[in-house]
Amino acid sequence: MLTLAASDESPVHPARLALEVEKILDDNSILVFDGGDFCSWARFATTARRPGGWLASTVLGYLGVGLPYAIGAKLASPESTVVVLTGDGALGFSVMEFETAVRHKIPVVVIVANDAAFGVEVYYQQKWHGPDRVIATELTDTRWDLMAEAMGAHGEFVDSLDKLVPAINRAIASGKPACVNVPCLRTPSPQTQTFSRMYLLRRAKARSAK
Repeated sequence: MLTLAASDESPVHPARLALEVEKILDDNSILVFDGGDFCSWARFATTARRPGGWLASTVLGYLGVGLPYAIGAKLASPESTVVVLTGDGALGFSVMEFETAVRHKIPVVVIVANDAAFGVEVYYQQKWHGPDRVIATELTDTRWDLMAEAMGAHGEFVDSLDKLVPAINRAIASGKPACVNVPCLRTPSPQTQTFSRMYLLRRAKARSAK
C-alpha cells in the first residue's frame, strides 16, 4: 500500500485515489462505499473515523446503494461531510438520485473511480474463461460529472492526480450535491485476485475428482 500511495501513474491507481481522499477528511466525516474492486482498494486505504462513519453494502455486496446511503447519512448527520467512494458500474444503478439530492438540497460528494467496467466481473471472465470471453461487463467512458450537472449538481472531471484534491475541495465547498469523476486504472484488488484463485482451485479439484 505504501508503494501505491506514492504512485503517480496515469490513469490514477484506485488505491492512490482513496488515499488522497483520506487526507482531506476530518474526524466527523462519513464515508460511504459502493461497488466491487474500487471499494476493496478504498477500504484498505481509508479509516473508519467514528461509529456510523463507515457505510458499505454489507456482505451481500449489492450495487447502487452509495448515493442513497449518503443522502440518508447527510440527513441524519447534517454537520458531517459525507463522501461516497464508488465505482462507475455501481453508480449507474442509482445515478438519478442526484436529482433527489438536488431537489431536497442535500449536499453529498460522490467520487467516481471510472475504469469503464464492472471491474470484478471483467477480471473473473478473463481468468475463468479466457481473455476473449469478456462479455457485457466493459462500459463506456461516461461523463458522470456532466450527468450530475444536468440535474443541477456540481460536477468535476479530474484527468490528472494534481487536480484531484482541489476538485474535491471545490465539490465540498460548493454546498451542493457533487460528482467528482476520476478516470482510474483498471486493476484487480488483492481480494478479487484471492477469490478468483480460490474458485479456480475448487474448479480444478472438482474436475480432477471426476
